[in-house]
Amino acid sequence: MLGKVTGLKCDEVGPYSYEGIINYLAHVRESWTFFVTPDPSEIADAAQRAAETRRRLANIDQHTVETLQLMAPGASSAESRKVQGLVLSGQVVSAFNEQERSAIWGRLRAVDGLIPSLFTFFEDF
Repeated sequence: MLGKVTGLKCDEVGPYSYEGIINYLAHVRESWTFFVTPDPSEIADAAQRAAETRRRLANIDQHTVETLQLMAPGASSAESRKVQGLVLSGQVVSAFNEQERSAIWGRLRAVDGLIPSLFTFFEDF
């Protein structure tokens, strides 16, 4: 994957600048981090919450990402229902318990655009 990123033909001022690439990749990471970060009411201590977030990020599997990418649950009621069913049933984010999946669904439904992934990154670049 790194070879694909470094092989992109981009300059410092065009729409595909290094800054744009870095920003998009940061957006992917920040989005998935947001989806799984525990609520402060669950874990009040910031350091413990950060450690739990890292654990949860490690539990996101390829099947989950491939299933959810390109969906826009906040923009489409049909996709919202589909994503809700997938998440709450454990068909995706299966490593998470019911309470965690419910919280993840609550965050996913707020996504107005497409759920980002590395696939969407390479489609856009």
